[in-house]
Amino acid sequence: MNVIGFDDGPFARQHRGDVLLVGVVCSRTRVDGIVSGRVRRDGANSTRAMMKAALFSDVPRMRPRVRGALRKWRLINIPEPLRIAHLVAGGITEGTSRGRA
Repeated sequence: MNVIGFDDGPFARQHRGDVLLVGVVCSRTRVDGIVSGRVRRDGANSTRAMMKAALFSDVPRMRPRVRGALRKWRLINIPEPLRIAHLVAGGITEGTSRGRA
């Protein structure tokens, strides 16, 4: 069974407009891919944005094309898609995770 967890990227309180949306696709305890998009800060279009990210992605094609990539993906063994999405969104937005996931 595949599961996808979504989270928004960090943003300043005064920010208006769209923010980063990250989804992590997992099958059991294996991360199969990461999808992303944009979502309004207030979440008004969140369902539409999540559906678009999930339906119009090709997760297997997103795997990095580096030596040993499949083995490296198998090493990621965390069964928490939402937590992973939170960490990835923070890393993309701020360059690092603050460890508050």
